[in-house]
Amino acid sequence: MIEKLSKVMLIFFSLLFIVIPIVSGVEESCSSIDFLSSNKSLCDRKEVEIEGEVTNLNFEVSAKGNKYTTFNLKGGNETFTVFSYSYLPIAEKDIVKAKGTFFTEYSYESYIFINQINIQPSDIVVLKARRLVILIYVGSVLFVLLLVGILLLVKKNREKDKKKLNYIKGHKFECYALSLFGPKHWEIENVAADISSEIERKVKSDSDPDIIVKNKQKNLKFALECKYRSDFFIGKNGKRGLVWEKDYKIGKYQKFQEENGFPVYVLIGVGGFNPSRPERTFLLPLKALNYPWAEEDYLKKFERKVDELFRLENNYLK
Repeated sequence: MIEKLSKVMLIFFSLLFIVIPIVSGVEESCSSIDFLSSNKSLCDRKEVEIEGEVTNLNFEVSAKGNKYTTFNLKGGNETFTVFSYSYLPIAEKDIVKAKGTFFTEYSYESYIFINQINIQPSDIVVLKARRLVILIYVGSVLFVLLLVGILLLVKKNREKDKKKLNYIKGHKFECYALSLFGPKHWEIENVAADISSEIERKVKSDSDPDIIVKNKQKNLKFALECKYRSDFFIGKNGKRGLVWEKDYKIGKYQKFQEENGFPVYVLIGVGGFNPSRPERTFLLPLKALNYPWAEEDYLKKFERKVDELFRLENNYLK
């Protein structure tokens, strides 16, 4: 009798040790989204803990005034509905781990919810915050925009400084040109203010030639446009030259000459450490400069001595 009882107990404990791991394995398997997807009835009303991506996130208020959160938890090809009271600190596309009770059918009042996991607000962990990625992305975009803004501001300031420097150089060269009109023979009728760049607003008269003079003996008027360049450079045609003016401004000088009935001349200064005393100067009638580009060999025909005063010969400025 004792021997039979011993055998029965041995079989019982053997079966017990076999069943316990199986049960444990089932409970642990319910926390696998793949196992849960295939064994929903087995995991019904059991605790599960699964990871996935938050989609279809909603923050709602019930008819009784209770705040709650619902969302779909997607893992692989399976999607489960998750419910929790209160508003959860999660965002769309977050990767989270949710721990709660799984129901194949969850009834609430007259509603039935299929494949739902009910959790507590403390039972959710954000593994990868999508909003953080978005914030980083937005921050990066704002940083790039800020950097571009700074670079544009620096560029604008450099261009402004360059214009100011060119204005100073041009003013010095104009003063040099004015010194060549001796007061005995010449009367200065007008000097363009050229303040458009300073006030950052267009002044119509600034597009006129720089200087207007009248010869006292013959009562003849002339306009003079002054251009200073640091040096010649090699152009696309492989020859040395310079760009003395832009196309549209040449057209304005030509129009000025036609409307006012007296000639326009161009004084070009090149080189030297100071525009107040250029290394070389060239005096040309406007009709001899129809294009912005002027080659050095061409300008040589109109070269004059740097210190030579302007004079009138045969009704032409020399």
